[in-house]
Amino acid sequence: MNKLRWIFVIASLLSVITIFVSQSCSEPNSNAENKQVSVIFPQKFHTEGNKIVDESGKEMVFRGFDMVTTTYLLKMNQKGRGLVVWSEDIFREMSAWGSKITRIQILPEEWEEDRANAIKMINQTIEWSKKYNMYIYLEYNVAGFPPTLNYNKESKSATKQDFIGFWNEISKKYKNEKTVAFYEIMNEPTYSNNKSRLDNALLKKDWLLWKEFAEEIIDVIRKNDPDSVIIVGGLVWGYDISFALECPIERKNIVYGTHPYPWRCEHKSWNEAFGNIKNKYPVFATEFTVGGLAVDLRKWKSVRNELSKIVYLEDLIEEGKKYPGNKQKAHKIALKSLERIKKDRAALNYLVSEREKYKREIESYLEDKKISWTGFTFYSIYPEFSMINEDYTLTEEGKWFKEWIQEKNK
Repeated sequence: MNKLRWIFVIASLLSVITIFVSQSCSEPNSNAENKQVSVIFPQKFHTEGNKIVDESGKEMVFRGFDMVTTTYLLKMNQKGRGLVVWSEDIFREMSAWGSKITRIQILPEEWEEDRANAIKMINQTIEWSKKYNMYIYLEYNVAGFPPTLNYNKESKSATKQDFIGFWNEISKKYKNEKTVAFYEIMNEPTYSNNKSRLDNALLKKDWLLWKEFAEEIIDVIRKNDPDSVIIVGGLVWGYDISFALECPIERKNIVYGTHPYPWRCEHKSWNEAFGNIKNKYPVFATEFTVGGLAVDLRKWKSVRNELSKIVYLEDLIEEGKKYPGNKQKAHKIALKSLERIKKDRAALNYLVSEREKYKREIESYLEDKKISWTGFTFYSIYPEFSMINEDYTLTEEGKWFKEWIQEKNK
């Protein structure tokens, strides 16, 4: 498994530690139907310069949440795992927080194995979203590099024909549905090979391959839905869109997507990776969370000796390699690691301070740049990544995102 992915598992699980968690309670709000009512809903959006605008030309900055693939969540509910039931209550609660948009993931396997049910879930999502005056956008949940079919073992491989088939059907079905505000071509483009990840010149070549691939998929969508707004993610797990300054996607109504997780700055700074792009083109942070916080490996190793020589990160990575793609096993391993973390007060304090710093900085950065965002994730089949618990109490991520979005809606 990719080292950064294992770091994600460790750090996100830190949210279950008492010192990190604020036990604020937020029961589903029965009065949410009366909140967030738009005078004109829904509207069709388009891009002008570096802005997403509505039908009147007013700039829109979207703030909302990511939602796990609905068919998978439904299946896990049926297995009796004690999760929040996928129901209207989730959408009522998101609306009560002040959300305006939800990112809906569709995995290749759920599309292939049970397409009728996937469409049924999308339609139900649209119905509930309309009731609470919220938009959604649809995302093909693939991580890897489709132009060269470079996928990790843990990621479902998807060919060009898979992309074409999916987006052709989706765009035909929802071309007249304004509640579906955007299409996001895929979750996280990566790179053609591991050498590219570390070499900017090679990454530029990868961007040109990704650009060509994306434009072909865009053309498939545009045959059915000519005026759709399409989100194209960056390289290096959806983060790096820097090459769009020199080599932009040559189509109209394009928004560039980024995933500014805390460790990504070890690759490039926010300014370089996506901030400078916003000066010229619209940018949408489609996925990020404080739950994924981990200091980058270089920084961690530089302070490790001062923090009781704790080496749990490296230990976990090595053990995790034995179980590629096994998220349940990863969860158990990381829980054991948590016990070690809690015994090292210096390491714990250091990581807490880094998380708080990230919260302040990313919030200020996105708001100053007027970058739209959907936080990861309102609810997941993996509770350690969720903003809410089974009883709708808030995790650390939930408390942060709720306060943020409500402050901006005042």
